[in-house]
Amino acid sequence: MIRLLQCLQSGGFELTSFDDDQPPPYAILSHTWNEGQEITYNELLAGTGTDKSGYAKLRFCSERAAADGLDYFWVDTCCINKATSDELSMAINSMFRWYQRAEKCYVYLADVSVPDEVNSPEAYPISWERAFRCSRWFARGWTLQELLAPASVEFFTREGKRLGSRISLEREICEVTRIPTDALRGRNLDDFRIEERMSWAAGRVTTKKEDRAYCLLGIFGVYLPLIYGEGVEHATLRLKELIHKRQEMKESTRKRSAPPSSPEHESAKRHRTDVYEVPYRSLVNDSTEAPYTPTAGVGFQNGSLLNNEQKRRFLESLRFEQIDARQMTIKIAHVKTCKWLLTHPQYLEWLNATKLHEHHGFLWVKGKAGAGKSTLMKTAMINARKTMKDLTTIAFFFNARGEEIEKSTIGTYRSLLLQLLEYVPASQRLFGSLEVPTSSLIANHRWDIDSLKVLLEQVVSALGKCSIVCFIDALDECEEDQVRDMIQFFERIGDIAVADGIQFQVCLSSRHYPHITIRNGLELVLEIEGGHTQDIANYIRSELKIGNSKMAQQVRVELQEKASGIFMWVVLVVGILNKDYDAGEVHAMRQKLKAIPEDLHELFRSILTRNLHDNNKDRLVLCIQWVLFAKQPLNPEQLYYALLMSIKPGAVSEWDPEETTMDDIRRFILNSSKGLAEVTFSDRPTIQFIHESVREFLLKENGLGKIWPEYGNNFEGQSHERLKQYCLEYVRLDFATPLKIPGQLPPASSPQAEGLRELATRKDPFLKYAVQSVLYHADKAEGEGVSQTSFLNSFLSREWVKLSDMFEVDKRCRHAEHVSLLYLLAELNLANLIGVLGSSRRCLDVEAERYGCPLFAAAATRSEKAIEVCLANIGVRYQPGSIGRAPRYHFEYSESNDFLLNAAELGHDGVLAFLIKSGDSRLDYKDSRDRTAL
Repeated sequence: MIRLLQCLQSGGFELTSFDDDQPPPYAILSHTWNEGQEITYNELLAGTGTDKSGYAKLRFCSERAAADGLDYFWVDTCCINKATSDELSMAINSMFRWYQRAEKCYVYLADVSVPDEVNSPEAYPISWERAFRCSRWFARGWTLQELLAPASVEFFTREGKRLGSRISLEREICEVTRIPTDALRGRNLDDFRIEERMSWAAGRVTTKKEDRAYCLLGIFGVYLPLIYGEGVEHATLRLKELIHKRQEMKESTRKRSAPPSSPEHESAKRHRTDVYEVPYRSLVNDSTEAPYTPTAGVGFQNGSLLNNEQKRRFLESLRFEQIDARQMTIKIAHVKTCKWLLTHPQYLEWLNATKLHEHHGFLWVKGKAGAGKSTLMKTAMINARKTMKDLTTIAFFFNARGEEIEKSTIGTYRSLLLQLLEYVPASQRLFGSLEVPTSSLIANHRWDIDSLKVLLEQVVSALGKCSIVCFIDALDECEEDQVRDMIQFFERIGDIAVADGIQFQVCLSSRHYPHITIRNGLELVLEIEGGHTQDIANYIRSELKIGNSKMAQQVRVELQEKASGIFMWVVLVVGILNKDYDAGEVHAMRQKLKAIPEDLHELFRSILTRNLHDNNKDRLVLCIQWVLFAKQPLNPEQLYYALLMSIKPGAVSEWDPEETTMDDIRRFILNSSKGLAEVTFSDRPTIQFIHESVREFLLKENGLGKIWPEYGNNFEGQSHERLKQYCLEYVRLDFATPLKIPGQLPPASSPQAEGLRELATRKDPFLKYAVQSVLYHADKAEGEGVSQTSFLNSFLSREWVKLSDMFEVDKRCRHAEHVSLLYLLAELNLANLIGVLGSSRRCLDVEAERYGCPLFAAAATRSEKAIEVCLANIGVRYQPGSIGRAPRYHFEYSESNDFLLNAAELGHDGVLAFLIKSGDSRLDYKDSRDRTAL
């Protein structure tokens, strides 16, 4: 039995008991107790104790749970009747499981506070990081399992402001607790050695001595009757006995299931830990011993020989920074919308396993741009994860406004594989089928589309009785050829699943694709669905705040009719009409609505020109240019800085980040973009348009050119030229003085260099982007016909190199002071600018750089366009992508070998073939291992 709290309409709380195996979704609180100030079980039943400081924790947890869509929550101080020893014993033995099953765990840090003016602490860690690291929460015994057991852990200040999640604060948590990252990421705790898990508890304290042992029950997966008064030594001995028995049972089972000569049998003998040899201080006293970290072996042949560390590295190589960015950015559906899908006959038929042979597990949701498909898909995904506990739910949301991997099928496969392999850990043995040498795992494994598809097919084929539901949103935000290939791949997976009796269902969403179809599958078109029409009516009725007069009712009816099923149009128009109503223009509401264009793109045009004055037009256009053409999506501070320069060049040096909150920045960006750009809600927020249709209006429809003719001629080229100029002006500013950049930079991996990078990013958020993107924008401008000859002739290479080197964390990526501009351009794959230099055979000149010459730099970084231009300058025709063998990522030029041997070591077949054919190098020259280039 578990008791859960629920907030009453009166504002109070009540307890409800549930079966321990089938509780409703709930949140759970993790905190440190304030003696005498916590709400007890009896006080909650009596409705007293509201004047205690602990009552604020109940209110905090209730509000957070409600914000996350959870009706129930659990707090240890008042959900357990501690007067009953049997219940207390049951609760302590169940505690790990209760935290593990919680949808959300909120960590309330009573000793961490932020100033009132800091509304978004995540953006300003300097205001709380020291207090966070020193929080007593990290020193308590019980909070160890509260950190590791839940799937989702979020940290909050005393004021209830969010600091981040276990994921976003992973580095800080690792440094404070010395718990390895894979334990924080949900890896099975049984994968860690006993002494390592015990070391995590070293130095932690509990109020009752015996709790030093009892608080570790869940960490070791054992159950123990509580005997308060037995003393910590006796409690620890009983705990060790249980751990020993459990270990013997596991080893016995493993030996029975594996032949005596098998790797599993030998591994069990080698890795057995005698729990009685683990020092007592490892459990209850301070320890300075570093936790054990498994290391990778020399190599492997198949999955059964992969150790856990190798599997973890493979998993991490699948992960990428913005893997959930689009999904997190999509707002939760309005409370009165999207529920109809969950009971729609087509949706239910898709979920019906007995119908798989008919539709092969496919449901395709289609609709016009802005109809609300992504919100509908997120609703379905959340519902599946909450209610379909017997199914594993995975998802990917394409994002055309994000980085390249977010809008490619490589990103899709990596994300889906990562989710599958984490949900079904047994499938991780299939990594061995890739036959990748262990040495390649020193750095992140480089995935290609074919190996991802092979592995995904193998994982699905090995699912057995595991049932998978997959949601893939916004296919139209990926290149059509990639989508067509992915559909064909999933059709093959569907055929395999049906033939093998595997339940694998895929729900897709997109605009209407005229050229791509699926052989088997169900289809649902939003515009003709009554539920979708009713959603729009519900939204208008709820959000259009114009009163209930006869005129208001007419406006609502006309708005519904004019919407044509486009939810995005409705949301924007409702905002416009609400502003007009607030301004007292009630009499003109119907006329206002009639004047608003029905077409979504025409609405964007209207929004851009509405109440626009000359003094903010330039900022609007610049804001649009940054969001459209930035090298990668800017974060809020970067865009804020970039726009500040357009208002007042000296504003950057005058700006005080302590005076400007994240809310201020959000409002500034919203105002600068006329509401068409937004800050994403993720651990690393970026700026994007509110919908992909905005980008299409601006680029494909030449939206700005149609409004203002001066932007109609080569808008992209002129935009990159303008952004290059802003980056260049920024790089030319004096940063050496305020940042105290020394004449000789400290070593890249040193604490001094790390401190310098952090200081630069904190004081000047835009500096890193400006340095790393000025050449990118110049290359793009040249490619669009805007000459960069003058720019290259005057480019301040030395100053740029020093700033660029300052941001490098790897010394191998730094450059010599006199590195040639050609080398830099080749390494960065800036083919258009290389063409401007026209440097003939200089691309073969060896420099004191990592890759030797510009041609090798292009090859080592797989800069195919740069290779093509370099060879073209020599008079050699080269077809990008024609190489047979891929170059080595970790190649470094060796002066002890001749030029051709270095080319052979690099491993780029195209470059090597050219050099051999040129006849300029000796083919019989040998290296120290007696190898020739051939």
